[in-house]
Amino acid sequence: MKFAVQWGRNAAVPVATVEELDTVLDHITDERRPQMVNLFNPDHGDPWDEQRILQIGLGHPDRSFAYLDPDQVWAVDPTLEPASEPIWFNYGGTPTEYSTARTRIHPATARQAARDFLTTDGQRPGHIDWQPMTEQV
Repeated sequence: MKFAVQWGRNAAVPVATVEELDTVLDHITDERRPQMVNLFNPDHGDPWDEQRILQIGLGHPDRSFAYLDPDQVWAVDPTLEPASEPIWFNYGGTPTEYSTARTRIHPATARQAARDFLTTDGQRPGHIDWQPMTEQV
């Protein structure tokens, strides 16, 4: 299976294995600024046209997020208290504020969600609690 990883204003980078995915995610993390990252299957058409897409936040030392579309659910670690203030992530070249309710997972959890998404051909990662968008701030 082949997926694509896209962040900032960069073109999508193809990945087919967890090792390739980790290499790209390491590169994004090494940029040292919080980035919103898209992971999708380019064979399923336009990623913004009702295709299943996983968005994760990388680059913040302590916090991240994971959002799954079109399910419109956010990952939440119920043992992790909300951050003290919103966190800004680069969303397609635009600094975007993510609320404290949406950044309630650790970066390692977001990375594992990406690995699971890749290895299950785009299924919802099962190791995370997901909450509907309506329950978020």
